[in-house]
Amino acid sequence: MLDKTGSDRNERRSALVAHELLRLNIDIAALSEVRFPDKGSLNEHGAGYTLYWSGRQPEQRRISGVGIMIKDSIASKLETLSTGHSDRIMSMRLPLDKNQHLTLFSVYAPTLQAEPVEKDSFYSELGRLLTNTHAGDKVLILGDFNARVSLKKTEVLHQPAPHDMYIQPRISINNTGLKATQQFTYLGSIISYDAKIDKETDSLRLAALLAGCTKESGKTKT
Repeated sequence: MLDKTGSDRNERRSALVAHELLRLNIDIAALSEVRFPDKGSLNEHGAGYTLYWSGRQPEQRRISGVGIMIKDSIASKLETLSTGHSDRIMSMRLPLDKNQHLTLFSVYAPTLQAEPVEKDSFYSELGRLLTNTHAGDKVLILGDFNARVSLKKTEVLHQPAPHDMYIQPRISINNTGLKATQQFTYLGSIISYDAKIDKETDSLRLAALLAGCTKESGKTKT
């Protein structure tokens, strides 16, 4: 986000980002490759946003850095400041209604070409931070994981709002259409387009029935 190498005019490009967020009416945005040194914050009064960032030490090469740009109306309600864990991970705890909180992470993962030790370090640190998140907090991870998507293995599921008509989604990436599905299984749970749990309940009942039959069969053999 710096204008050029060696420039101290952080304000210019951060102001452009802030005004673009204002135009799109975005409350919070996670930024990658911020490239500001150390940790800090910068207020863009004209657009009404504040940028918080976490980068490398001033003497190090600025090739990464993460940030969170947030509307001042939300920033004013923060109970604690953002926490910069490294030049690739930072977090912020936002108060919600009914005494609830949201822990927001802004991340910038190493690329696939990075050394294995660097990638392992990033994911280990992120995992540790998620484990130590306040109990009861909602968690949201934003940023760039530098991941690749297999178009052959990717399916699209659309869940319309209640009482809305289901319309099969049509999404293409590089002129390749993604397969639309009405349900898929994730971590043992059946997720359906209509948000109903009937199929999952039926599946659990069948599994319990089969388990019971197997148990009774075992008793008969003995």
